[in-house]
Amino acid sequence: MGTFAAYLELMRFGNPIGALMVYFPYLHGSLFALAAPSELRSGKLEGFLSTNAILLPASIMLHSAACSWNDIVDSDIDKKVSRTRSRPIPRGAISLRNAYIFTFLEFVVWLGLCRWISPQTLAWSFPLLPMSVIYPYSKRFTNYTTLFVSPIIAWAIYIGSVAQGADPSPTTTLFWGLTFMFLAECIHHNTVETIYAHQDLKDDLKLGVASMAVRFRSNPKRALAVFALIEMVFRIAMGILMEFGGFYYVVVVLGTTIVNTWMIASVDLADPSQCWFWFQGGGLMVGTILTGGMLFQLWR
Repeated sequence: MGTFAAYLELMRFGNPIGALMVYFPYLHGSLFALAAPSELRSGKLEGFLSTNAILLPASIMLHSAACSWNDIVDSDIDKKVSRTRSRPIPRGAISLRNAYIFTFLEFVVWLGLCRWISPQTLAWSFPLLPMSVIYPYSKRFTNYTTLFVSPIIAWAIYIGSVAQGADPSPTTTLFWGLTFMFLAECIHHNTVETIYAHQDLKDDLKLGVASMAVRFRSNPKRALAVFALIEMVFRIAMGILMEFGGFYYVVVVLGTTIVNTWMIASVDLADPSQCWFWFQGGGLMVGTILTGGMLFQLWR
């Protein structure tokens, strides 16, 4: 069956920062539903803490299920990559059969937590199932793998807003504000995932595995700078559409741009330890800044 510790490892239970990075978009969507101008607001402040008390374990469970599924699909590749060959499935601590069963149960628990919040939350969560299943296969046919994983993380913005009682139908300004936030989150996660992918660049080139690190290996920092610029444009567009005040532009737009610039300028992409540090650090700092900005908009 595999040891209890091996299953915790399969769930990435020892990586709380990674789990927090996945939770941030749920929190941001929930806060966004409350922070919009009064004439656009449809979220309800009541139940904010209780809703997020369920969104947090739900996000952790989806992250764990997606990582488990990724390890199942990539088990043949992980055996050949120095950083991943010690994971539970490649080293034989968990069989593929048991990993399939365990991953299925993780997805069931995640859906159950979403349904616990509301039927609408469950409905908005369903698109993540095919997205999570398809992502691990993307590295087999395209270098643009982060374009498959980033929407999985960012889609939580919609889920968080719906969980808070918002109605983000496409005919509302709220929907388009959320969409600009979603796009900014997609681009930001694309940036940190590209940095993360540089940990395995040598092995990926040797094995023929596709990634953004492989695609932009000739001038990666130029690509990262372009991503950061696009992210900034989407954050500005969101602020304009939602009529946010100057604090938003100074703290959120300028703050996230400074963090991204610092990250891109500082990271040594040839050093796996720095790639790991900035993958987590960049995501954590940007997520914290955006949380602060949304909280200010809520209580201004």
